[in-house]
Order: sequence, then C-alpha cells, then structure tokens
Amino acid sequence: MPGSVLLLRQQEGESRLDPYVQCFSGANLSAVSLPVLQFEYVNLKRLAEKLQAVVRYAGLVVTSQRGVEAICQALKLLPADCNAIAEWSKLPVFVVGQATKTITESKLGFSCQGAASGNSENLAARIIEYFVDCDSRHLLFPCSNIKKETLPTLLLEASRFLLSGK
Repeated sequence: MPGSVLLLRQQEGESRLDPYVQCFSGANLSAVSLPVLQFEYVNLKRLAEKLQAVVRYAGLVVTSQRGVEAICQALKLLPADCNAIAEWSKLPVFVVGQATKTITESKLGFSCQGAASGNSENLAARIIEYFVDCDSRHLLFPCSNIKKETLPTLLLEASRFLLSGK
C-alpha cells in the first residue's frame, strides 16, 4: 500500500496533471493538496476603471497568475459594450515567467513579452529597452500590497512610472 503525502498548497488544475502529484505518484506515494490560504481580491472596481481607461497607458505589466485573475474579475465589472480587451491587446504586455505568460495568453488573449526574463531585474531591463525614446504614458501594474519593490524601483529610476491596480 502506497504512503501518503499532504501538500499544504493550492493544487494546480486537475489532480492528474499537477506536477507535484505526478512526482509523488512516480515514487509510489499518494499526494493530496490542501489549500491553507484563502485569497480575496480587493479594489476590483478601481482596477476595472483603470482597465477601461486604456488610452492612459502605454502597456501592462503582469507578474503573477493572481494578477491575471484580478484582471479577469475586474473586466467582468465593465459594461458589455466596453472593448477594453481589444484595446489592451494592441499594447505591449510584459510578464515574468512562462506560467504567467501561459495564463495571460489563455485567459486574456494577450501576446506577452518578457516571459524568459526570469526575474524582476531582467524584466525591468526589457521594459526600459522597449520604451527607450518613446511614449510618456504610464504602465498599468496590477499587484498585491506584498509585492517586491524591485520592478517598480528600477522602472521609477528609469523614469518609467508604474501605476498599481491595487
């Protein structure tokens, strides 16, 4: 009879596709995920207002899957005739990591840049390079209140201000 492992984390998708479940299964162990945190999005109305005001922004920065979820929920608050998704899809969308890129593309349909950057420092360099000598509008950066300050600091130092969607 196989042993069991309790994973104190949110399961990724279907159990059979979760990489942790697969790994433990390969070692003849049964793994069960138990979410230990409940996440609640705040300021969705404010984020929706910012998403609707797309002309004020030069692009979008998304650094987590929860950021994508927040955007999806905020978009549901917009009027049915609002074409925010179509307008945002014309602008550059910067992400950190392949997982964020994948969920951003699948849930929002945006083409993303920067997924291979791997960290905030490299993403900041990519964004600064992209906007050199152009566009003075701000970037929209929906984030939590516990975000690291690396990316905002580097962009601020380069005179590219971020507006948070929190």
